[in-house]
Amino acid sequence: MKHKSLLLVSGLILLLVAAACGGSATAEPATQPAAASSEPTALPTINTAPGSAMVATTREGNLGTHLVDGDRMTLYLYTGDARNVSNCTGGCASAWPPLTGAVIPSAGEEVTAGSLGAITRDDGSSQAVYNGWPLYYYSGDQTPGDANGQDSRWVWFAVSTSGGPIQTNPAVNSAVHPELGAILVEASGRTLYLRTSDEPQVSNCSGGCALAWPPLVAVDDPAAGDGVDGDLLDTISREDGSVQVTYNGRPVYYYALDEKPGDTNGQGVGDVWFTASTAGEARTLENVAADDDY
Repeated sequence: MKHKSLLLVSGLILLLVAAACGGSATAEPATQPAAASSEPTALPTINTAPGSAMVATTREGNLGTHLVDGDRMTLYLYTGDARNVSNCTGGCASAWPPLTGAVIPSAGEEVTAGSLGAITRDDGSSQAVYNGWPLYYYSGDQTPGDANGQDSRWVWFAVSTSGGPIQTNPAVNSAVHPELGAILVEASGRTLYLRTSDEPQVSNCSGGCALAWPPLVAVDDPAAGDGVDGDLLDTISREDGSVQVTYNGRPVYYYALDEKPGDTNGQGVGDVWFTASTAGEARTLENVAADDDY
C-alpha cells in the first residue's frame, strides 16, 4: 500500500472511527491492563513468499529506530491484536489501514527478513506481519516521517526493529496470575519477563535474542501502575540506541511467543527467563508461597 492511498480516507471516517480505534494520539496512558481479546477459533494462513513491497527503518523524530514502508511512512502495531491475528476490521481498518499485498514485503536495512510474514485477513487480503505483529498505517499521517498515531489510546504504537511496541511512557502494572501470583505486566496486560543472566542495568540480549524477547522500549520515563513501586522503575540505553525499561535494576522484556495478554509461555525458558515479581525478582513456583502479597 502506498502512502497516497491514505490521503483518500476522509475526515468524516476518522471522526466516526476514532473512538472505537484510538483516534487521539494525546490520550492519557491507561494504568490498568486492558481486557484481553477473545481467543480466535483458528489462526489465519501464514504466507512466506517474498514480495516487492518493503519494510524498512528510519530514525526520524524522537522514536528512535522504527519500522516504515518503502516510502518512509510510519508503520504501527495494535496491542489489541493477538500473535499473527488482526482484530482491526471495519471502521478500525479505515482509520488504521493494514499493510496489505499479495505476498510479504522485502526487508530493508536493519529489518530481519525472517521475522517478516503475512496473514490472511477476514476479507481474504494478505496483511504483512513483523515478529508476529500485524502492521498498519495511520490515516492521519500525511507525509513521510509523520507519526501522528503514536500512543493513540495507548494501544497503537510504532514498531521497534525487535518487533515490539515503542511506547512513549510505558505503563508497568501488576496482575495476579493464578499460579505465579503478582507479576509485572504492561498496559495491554502482556506479561513482562526478566533474564537472570543479565547484569544489573545491563541487557545481554540482542540480535536474535531480542527478536525472541523484545525489550520494553520507552521514549520517556515509564509510569508505575497499582502495585508497582515507581522508585524501582528506571531505563537503560541499549547498544542499538533504544531505551529499555528496567525494574529493580533488571531489564524487562516481552516474549514473542505469548499469543495474547495473560500468557506466560516464556516462564522458565532456558532456566534463565522468568516472569518478574512486583519486588523485581524472578518469579518461580518455589517462591510464590513465600510471597506475602500472593
